[in-house]
Amino acid sequence: MHCPLKTPRSILSLPLSNPYTDENLQKKWKRRKEIKGNYLQHINFTCSYQHEKSRLAAWGNSSNLPANLRKIADVDIAKYTQDNWEELRHEWEPYAKRDTLCLGACLMKYNQVMKEVVNQNMSNNLTAPSLSLNGWYYLYHYDKWLKKNGMKLLEWLRNILKKKYRKSLFAH
Repeated sequence: MHCPLKTPRSILSLPLSNPYTDENLQKKWKRRKEIKGNYLQHINFTCSYQHEKSRLAAWGNSSNLPANLRKIADVDIAKYTQDNWEELRHEWEPYAKRDTLCLGACLMKYNQVMKEVVNQNMSNNLTAPSLSLNGWYYLYHYDKWLKKNGMKLLEWLRNILKKKYRKSLFAH
């Protein structure tokens, strides 16, 4: 089964069309693709980093999600057509709801871990290059601060250790 939000290489991609864009702007952007008399604005959000290689069910299990948030058995989506989807809603709706809950919970967990590990969240860094750029930015400022305050920090630490050492000597 192929998710419409994933490319064949499992990279997230969300193509959108905006049929309400001003015709003059479309001409300015040279988007002269006219469909049913409308100039459409096409936007494609793509995350070039392959965050997760496993299937959603395996990702949910490895994330230790509660049972009520894990994905349920797959459904054969090929049997649902434009003619029968409404009458078969009772079959696909629970699957779709659980699928959405599982994906949301996995992304929240992933975001939480990224925040703990690299002090960045996924929404700030959708690609690996932007994550590394942000990391270098923070490392640069940390290094700058350490060079400026390093001697003060070492002196403070030395004083604390001396006090603790003296207290332990006189305690015996």
